[in-house]
Amino acid sequence: MNSMKTHFYLLPLLATRLIAAEPSAPAEPSAPAAPFVTQIPNNSSLTIRIKNKNDTGDKAATAASAGQAGAMAGGTAGATGGGKAAVLTQIQLDKSGKNRRIQRKWSGGKIEEIWWIGPLCLTPVTSEDGVTEIDLMNTAGPVGTVDTVGMSAERLSGGDYLKSDFPELSWITAGMRVKDETKGETEYHVYRLTGPGKAVKRRKDMTILKPSKNSKGSSEEKVAPAPTQEATKATVSTIKEAWINASNKMPYQLIDGDQTWTYSFSAESPDLVLPPEYIKALQDFKAALESTKKRRLP
Repeated sequence: MNSMKTHFYLLPLLATRLIAAEPSAPAEPSAPAAPFVTQIPNNSSLTIRIKNKNDTGDKAATAASAGQAGAMAGGTAGATGGGKAAVLTQIQLDKSGKNRRIQRKWSGGKIEEIWWIGPLCLTPVTSEDGVTEIDLMNTAGPVGTVDTVGMSAERLSGGDYLKSDFPELSWITAGMRVKDETKGETEYHVYRLTGPGKAVKRRKDMTILKPSKNSKGSSEEKVAPAPTQEATKATVSTIKEAWINASNKMPYQLIDGDQTWTYSFSAESPDLVLPPEYIKALQDFKAALESTKKRRLP
């Protein structure tokens, strides 16, 4: 009888061990980590200088055309109303606490400041009448309310900073590393995005030489050449090339077509002072939010 009771009490323990021994479902593989840092540290600054191959100062560019070719483009699209389209020449990113300032400079002389106050993005938007207002977007709203793909070029402020401080480098994967280079005393990992280049045609002359004899000895004379054959050789061209510091994984340089992006960092905490027009937009947003809460009260 005691033996039966012992087995009865051991059954739950045995079942527990059997369940624990069953193999658990394999965890879903996580996305591979980028081979560079995606965010600069808080209380620091990032400066990106963009050199355009055909840029000689772009004094002919109009300030009004800034951003017409896209926030990240060093565009060549014509400016509205004639004139040369402005191109992006510098991006300045400063972080301090929960605040971020993204300043963009254009070749036409235009300077824009986009501010992030926590999840709130404050962006200057100029109407057709030339009036500039501060547009405020709350990225902490319900899931699905923020579409980073459909956001305007102005709101992207030179890149999708909701995900990374270096959206222009999102194409890099570990498999694109082609070599390591040393400049000065710093080693860099070089990543390259390639694509099909221009097809190269090769002509092969099929002329046949036929031996013949004459009174002075033997020589060779050409007969009518056969039709020339053509062969096409596929080539590979470099679309983008990025240099990443091997030690701290910080970007150093990006070559994208006719543009060269050069990155520099500062560990000094920037002094961020919100401009008056941005303060007013923030106050108006908070007032509207409080008004909405009061209307919802029973």
